[in-house]
Amino acid sequence: MVRQREAAYQALLQTVGRGPFGRIRRWLFRRLYHVATQTSGMREHHKFLAVRVLAEVKEALKATATDLVAREVLRQANDIWLLTWEELLRLETIPSSSPGKENMIAVEGRAAAGDDWNALIARRRADMERFQRLTSPLIITSEGETPVVRHHQANLPPGALIGQPVSPGVVEGVARVVRDPQRERLAPGEILVAEFTDPGWTPLFINAAGLVLEVGGLLTHGAVVAREYGIPAVVGVGKTTRKDPDRPAHPSGWSSGHRGVVVNQETGSSKTNPLSPIPKRPR
Repeated sequence: MVRQREAAYQALLQTVGRGPFGRIRRWLFRRLYHVATQTSGMREHHKFLAVRVLAEVKEALKATATDLVAREVLRQANDIWLLTWEELLRLETIPSSSPGKENMIAVEGRAAAGDDWNALIARRRADMERFQRLTSPLIITSEGETPVVRHHQANLPPGALIGQPVSPGVVEGVARVVRDPQRERLAPGEILVAEFTDPGWTPLFINAAGLVLEVGGLLTHGAVVAREYGIPAVVGVGKTTRKDPDRPAHPSGWSSGHRGVVVNQETGSSKTNPLSPIPKRPR
């Protein structure tokens, strides 16, 4: 790999050195190449530092939450994440003799006399749970329109779900719906089914035999990691994480990353694979 890179570098160096201002272009190319090779590994360093700072802030807030619970200002430590920074600063001034209340607090930008902090937190928790049940549109234009995207393929087996193929291959296995990568686990050989993935989901890809996502595209996190791991992946398959009462919670199925098709079958089905396989790429 190093020799190939060096050969490509020398070939480009000769190319840019031809014609007028060749010496200047060669010098500029050498400089840019040196900067790119020496500093590209630092592109994530600023994010690493930001994460470390945020981790320290989070630990400080958790200590504050523990203190507020001990003073009976909050009912549980996790309630602190449902308050704004300004509200938290006001909470710090509440004496323990008047738990959960203050003469005047700001609620959603308005002043409310004698309101209860715990009631405010309960309302926000209810709002959060309601928002989590909502389904956002796949596409929202700058004009506020929400066009409907439909995939069409002919000669599909019954019950097939269609999406966009982003990593080639065909796999059969148990489709495991995962909503929280920190609490849920994926057994080796299972197909990971989720709304979306981000870097926090990467450890699950070690055991995943395939990937099915409700949203995404060729350059989204799940698609890129699936290609790196050499596992079939289909994205843009709507409502795959919603539980269907007519099917088991984790049905077995076939995922085709080169046709963009997901076929659900009942666990233990003896049906043959309805998707024509292609050679699996080596890992």
